[in-house]
Amino acid sequence: MFGKTVGTIFILLSALSTVITYYRQCRFRQEYMAELIWSLEHIATEIRWKHRTLPDIFEELSNRPCCGKTFQKLMLNMKSGMPLQISWQKAFSENECEIETIMTHADLSGDEKHLTEGLLYLAGELKRALRTEKEKQKEKGKMVIALTGGGAGLLIILLM
Repeated sequence: MFGKTVGTIFILLSALSTVITYYRQCRFRQEYMAELIWSLEHIATEIRWKHRTLPDIFEELSNRPCCGKTFQKLMLNMKSGMPLQISWQKAFSENECEIETIMTHADLSGDEKHLTEGLLYLAGELKRALRTEKEKQKEKGKMVIALTGGGAGLLIILLM
């Protein structure tokens, strides 16, 4: 009887761990997207109103908790002499599919006005993607809980 109880506890803990892991991954992805939106708007503001250079802005953003590593790669690419467009595509090509698609298809060429408009357009696209992501996460979350709970329940029944 003791073995069955311990087995039941392990199955329940495993199911709970699966659900927690799923929600952590979703929360990190949403935090990353929200921070990226803020960063894009910040870059546009810094360029338009303070006339700062992109490597300086990227260096500042490289300290951000979620997307700092991406901006660090971008900064290093630009400091090595790589053009902005190529550096941008290279830095964001390692992201998840939807974020990569939005970020790597950006047109970041031209003058200050064109660049800031492009950054704000990207921020808008990411906002739409974030809203969609939150809606999907709610539906998938319910499904993950149901399937994990059902699977754990069946395993416990078989164990008994």
